Amino acid sequence: MPYYAGLTAHRMTINSIIGHVNALEGHMDAATQKSPQRIAASIPEIARQTGLGESLLYGLANLGKLPGCRRVGSKRFLVHIETFENWLRSGAGDGFSVEES
Repeated sequence: MPYYAGLTAHRMTINSIIGHVNALEGHMDAATQKSPQRIAASIPEIARQTGLGESLLYGLANLGKLPGCRRVGSKRFLVHIETFENWLRSGAGDGFSVEES
């Protein structure tokens, strides 16, 4: 087999791999566009994203003062992300006190 024949086969293999990668990227883009965005997060996730302490967030949740927060089961809380973010952006509220009045 001539030397250039091997190069042609090699080039065809690389081109087919690039084609497969491009096809996979297209499928991945389509999958991420079709998947719904998360609407809720746990208190530990909210704490990591905002830098607020989990104990502060759990305290507000237990008092019913954490916007967008719902109790799920006996111990777990879920926070509606959009509601929480809107509240955080607005700066509304009486501060982050967890003391009962």
